[in-house]
Amino acid sequence: MTDTDTSLARIRALVETRRWAEARQHLTSVLSAAPDSAAALCLLAQCELGLEQPEAARRAAAAASAAAPDDEWGHRLHALALSQLGRHDQAIAAATEAVRLAPDLPSSHWILGHALLGSPARAKEAYPVAQRVVALDPHDADGFVLLGLAAAGYEPVGMRFFTLRDDGSIAYLTAEAIAELDAAATQATGRKR
Repeated sequence: MTDTDTSLARIRALVETRRWAEARQHLTSVLSAAPDSAAALCLLAQCELGLEQPEAARRAAAAASAAAPDDEWGHRLHALALSQLGRHDQAIAAATEAVRLAPDLPSSHWILGHALLGSPARAKEAYPVAQRVVALDPHDADGFVLLGLAAAGYEPVGMRFFTLRDDGSIAYLTAEAIAELDAAATQATGRKR
């Protein structure tokens, strides 16, 4: 194992524990020694996303995608950053590339689904994508959440939910409507809380 591999293993542990700033500091030295390391650039993008710096994350993810164009990870992170920047069409393109590169990876489809939900013009396309996420990993709750959001045309905003009306305006759901969605999801999945 090289020094870079050892450093990246430590940095991954920091990222997994959400110690974004500390991981980013360590990445500085790794990237100075290996500026085209796609893994280091992806970890940097994750740190920037964790630190709520989507533009910096976009730059790091774009560099990772350029360094390893056949690796889905950089494209997935690029899609996340672009979505956070409100650049939904570009996010959809990046997520679509991640799905092309890793068609059996649920997280690629999940990110594509969320990117589609972010685009009012293409939100309806999210439902079959969400179905694919659930098919690939039926034990992961995130896929079912995406499926419910796609089925209802809703996107979470903090702890509230909203739907886009036909005229493009936003309508927030009442607690009663959320309870109805929860009941429908429970019935559809056969799971009880």
